[in-house]
Parts: sequence; C-alpha cells; structure tokens
Amino acid sequence: MLKFGGTSLSSPNDIRNVAKTVTSLAKNNEIVVVCSAIDGVTDDLIRISTMIEQRKQDAAAKVLDELIKKHKKLAMQTIKNSEIEAPLMEKLNADVSELQELVRGLTLLKEVSVSQDH
Repeated sequence: MLKFGGTSLSSPNDIRNVAKTVTSLAKNNEIVVVCSAIDGVTDDLIRISTMIEQRKQDAAAKVLDELIKKHKKLAMQTIKNSEIEAPLMEKLNADVSELQELVRGLTLLKEVSVSQDH
C-alpha cells in the first residue's frame, strides 16, 4: 500500500512524480494507493470549520473560494491528456459543488461538530 499527500502532491510536477512511481510499482505488483489532501488543504478545512463556528461566514466563503481555485489551477496545470481533461474537470466541478453545498449547510446550522452515535 502506498500513501501520498501533503507536499508530495503540492505541484503538478510532484503529482506527475507520484503517478510515475505508482505506474512503475504497479507493473509487477498489485498495489493500493491512497491520496490524502494536497499541501495545506487540511489546515484550510479546519480554518473553514472554525470560521463557521465563529459565525464568520464571509471569511469561511473566502477561504473556500481560494481552496477551490487552488484545486482547479493545479488540475489544469497537471492534466496533459486532452481526452481525459473534460471528464476529470467535470468530476472536480461536481466534487466542488458538493463541498460548497456542505459548507453552505454548515454555515446555516452554524454547527460543525461530529455527532456521537452511541
């Protein structure tokens, strides 16, 4: 199993290097690849959560917008195959829409705590 995240996914070149590593190892092995958030994203999500709890809706929206721009820019810089660019960007846009809806809902509720099922 391979795990990548943080600084190993912080630039188009880093992502391409990860892809080369995975491709190389997958030739002779069955592998599982886990990719976590790119560099700084976990911190941004925590900041957004804190801002929601503090009722700083505009600040949370601004951080979210920057986070979305960061992902779209990275995707556009990384995807070089025109055949897969459209479906990948469509998937990214769908994921972004879902995240925006989630943040909107949390902002309305002013609540981001984890439920405790007993």
